[in-house]
Amino acid sequence: MDKALQERQQNLSYQQERLNKQQFQLEQQCATPEAKSYISLTAARILQKDMGNVTKVQNMEISLKNLQSRLGDVLTMHAAVKAELLIEQPLKLHKENTGGTSARRRMEDEARSLSNPHYSAGGGLSASLYQLGNHDLASMDETEREAQSEINL
Repeated sequence: MDKALQERQQNLSYQQERLNKQQFQLEQQCATPEAKSYISLTAARILQKDMGNVTKVQNMEISLKNLQSRLGDVLTMHAAVKAELLIEQPLKLHKENTGGTSARRRMEDEARSLSNPHYSAGGGLSASLYQLGNHDLASMDETEREAQSEINL
């Protein structure tokens, strides 16, 4: 068993020496001006090929940020409308035989009338409600609206 172990150790040391010589030769070949020029040219080609993908990724990141911002705006409006709908009387969602618009359309119109979206100073979308509780903000003067808004916040 000692003999097998010694043979294995000699074999590994021989392979190590051979790999060290090969590494030295490769380093010398890469150190020449021609090799350096070839390596830099190859690297430039690779980067140029990847530039299209980099541009696509950057455009996708911008698109993702825009979509996340829009989603936040929609969720803010949704929460404002949902809060107002919980306070107000429930909507009648059944179709009436008035020959007019559908129940879904009336519900959408009602939801739009409940919220008034506007952009805040921070750039995000917030929603203020036309009616808070039983107070009609449209009929109040500016001082009353501000006071009522502070109370309800």
